[in-house]
Parts: sequence; structure tokens; C-alpha cells
Amino acid sequence: MDDLALVPILAESDALFQRLRAVGVDAESMDDFAARAGDFDAHVDDIIQLLSSIRSRRVKDGFVRTIAKMPAAKGRAVPELIRQFRQAHADHDRTLGWTVGLAIGATATPHDFERLAEIATDRRYGTTRQMLVEGLGRLNHPDCRDTLVSLLGDEDVVGHAVRGLRQLKDPSAIAAVGPLSEHPRTWVRNEARSTLRALEKARTRKASPPRQPRGRDH
Repeated sequence: MDDLALVPILAESDALFQRLRAVGVDAESMDDFAARAGDFDAHVDDIIQLLSSIRSRRVKDGFVRTIAKMPAAKGRAVPELIRQFRQAHADHDRTLGWTVGLAIGATATPHDFERLAEIATDRRYGTTRQMLVEGLGRLNHPDCRDTLVSLLGDEDVVGHAVRGLRQLKDPSAIAAVGPLSEHPRTWVRNEARSTLRALEKARTRKASPPRQPRGRDH
């Protein structure tokens, strides 16, 4: 990117950080903002609200990645991030959509499951769903397992669905994941094999009786 093309991006970034400082976020740059994301939890609502005003994809990408790191964004950022995800799709911006999907997966809570599942199972969104699908594995919701298993036949997200199942540690998914250990794509094959090992360990732990504390000899 040449210097002339950077001018509007830098101008928007400067204006954005002026607005952030006005609400108490004393970040000096995008790198500073990202590195200190957790320090700004008290201002999370103001930060989320600014998303809709950002026009530059480059600036928005950095902003979204920072929101994904903020502990206070869990649950609170999801509605706006989903709106941004749909907008990125409408704009045919798969790169930004993928980043927003990552942030959705990182900030979602079990209460957001139905909204995430709606997007995760919608094939129109293609590969932009990948990190959102993987994020389902971090939700403690009873329907996560079935949703992820249903995505094992979707080539756009199969590897990320496998990763999600590894995070769930539900041994009942072993039979569904097993055939993917021979998947034609090497990385999916490797992810499936890693997941099978993790699920087998989880099954063994589940089947083993709890260890009783040893009594002291007198």
C-alpha cells in the first residue's frame, strides 16, 4: 500500500483514538490498544458502540481483534459483532467477516448459542464461519455437540467443527469424528486424529472411578 492510500486510513484512525480518549480510553495507537485491551473493560460499551462508525476495513479489523481480547466484552459485544458479520458478508469482505467471526466465537456465552448456531449452519457464509464454528466448542450449551457434529459434512468448516468438538470433550462424538481421520485434506485428518485422542482420554477419565483419598496409618 502506497503512502497516498494510507492517508485516509491514518486520518480515520487518529479521529477514532481521539474519540476513545474522550471517553477515557487512553490508548495511543492500535498496537497500544490491542496490547492493553483488558485495561479498558470499564469502557467496553463505548468501544463496542464505535464499531459501527468505522469505515476502513484495516482499522475495523484491528478494533474487532481488540474487542475479542476484552474479558468484559463477553456476551455484551455479540449483537453488534453479528451485525458486523452480516454486513461484511453483504460487502463481500470475507477477510473481515472471518475476523469478526473469530471475535464472536471469543466473546459469546451460552446465552448466545442460538444466534451463533443460526450463522454456523448457514452455508451462504462459507468459510467466514470458521472461527465462529470453532467458538461453539467453548460454549457450555447442551446443543453444541449436535450442532458441531452436523457441520462435519460441511467442507467449508469441517476442520473447525472438529476443533470445536475437541474443546467440548464429549466422548459421544467419537463415532462421528472417527471417519475424518482418513479425510483427504491433511490438516483435517490431523485435527480429527488429535480430537479422537482427546475424546478417548475424556472417555477413559469418565469411566474411571474417582480415586479415594488414602487414609493415614496410625
